[in-house]
Amino acid sequence: MPRTHTPNLPTVRLGNDPLELLTVREVAARTGKHPETIKRWIRDGHLLAVRLGPRDLRVRASDLAAAVKPR
Repeated sequence: MPRTHTPNLPTVRLGNDPLELLTVREVAARTGKHPETIKRWIRDGHLLAVRLGPRDLRVRASDLAAAVKPR
């Protein structure tokens, strides 16, 4: 069976609730902010993130929605 490369992390399902994990770039694109701004939000504790490796961060879509509320 050939190996396939999946460039984007798929939606992870826990029970019946999907848990969408976004990269820093995806969060930046959704918010219209620079990726360094997103990293600063994570570092400063304004946005929760999950570290999957030494240089690999993911943000739950629900955490992004909670952190970035419409004004």
